[in-house]
Amino acid sequence: MKLVWVVANWYIAPVSKNEEIKPTLPEISAEDEAMIRGLIPGWHEEVRQYLPGLPDELKVRLDNTRERIIPEMGVGGTAFSASEIELSFNPAFKNRQAQLVDLKGTYFHEAYHVVRGFTLDSTDLPLPIDRAIEEGLAEVFERKVPGSQTIVGDYSDNDDIDKWVLEIMNVSPSEFGKNWRKYIINDLETNRRWIIYSVGKYIVDRALENNKEVNIVDLASYSCSEILELAALDEV
Repeated sequence: MKLVWVVANWYIAPVSKNEEIKPTLPEISAEDEAMIRGLIPGWHEEVRQYLPGLPDELKVRLDNTRERIIPEMGVGGTAFSASEIELSFNPAFKNRQAQLVDLKGTYFHEAYHVVRGFTLDSTDLPLPIDRAIEEGLAEVFERKVPGSQTIVGDYSDNDDIDKWVLEIMNVSPSEFGKNWRKYIINDLETNRRWIIYSVGKYIVDRALENNKEVNIVDLASYSCSEILELAALDEV
C-alpha cells in the first residue's frame, strides 16, 4: 500500500448564526499520529482481502473534527472520493482500546463505500432509501468483518423500525437534502438518532437473513434495488 498521509487539527465554523463556534478537541499528538499511521497499512491489506477492488494507493486524512466524531466511540469517518478517505479521532477519548477497534471498523466502513462508489464527490446522488442501504451495507460489513460495535443505527430495541423504513422510502430527495441532519444525525423534534443508518442496517440484515447463500462481501456488487428486493419488505 502507498499511503498518502494528511493530518489536520480543525476549528469548526458555526452551522448557523445562532450557534456558537465549537473549538476542536485536543490536538492529535505526534505519538497518536504515529500509532495510527502505523496501523493503517495492515488494516488496508486486511480489508483488501475482502474488497479486492479497493485501490492500492489511498490518501488518508486524520483529523479531530468534533462534529464528525461519534461521542460514544471517539471516532468518525468520511469517504471523500475513490482515492481519499478521512478518519476523525478524539485524542481525549477514555477507552483507547475500544476506540482503536472502532477506528479500524471505521476504516473498513469507508473502504466499503469507496468500492461501491458511494463517496462525497459522486455526482450520482441516490434516493434517500438508496443512501440508507449504502450506509447499512457499510455498517453491517464493519460489524461482521472487523467486529466493530457499530452502535450507529442499532435498531434492536426499535419497535418502530418498519415505520422508519416507510418514512425514508417516501421522503423526496429535495426534502432529504433540506433536512439531511435530521435523517443522518439526529431529529431534534422526535429525539431520534441515525435514522438513515437504522433503516439501512435493517434492510441489509433482512436481505442476508432471507438469503443465507449471500454474505455481506457478496452484496458489495449488488445494486440497492437488488438488495431491497432480497429484503422482501412486503412480507413484513
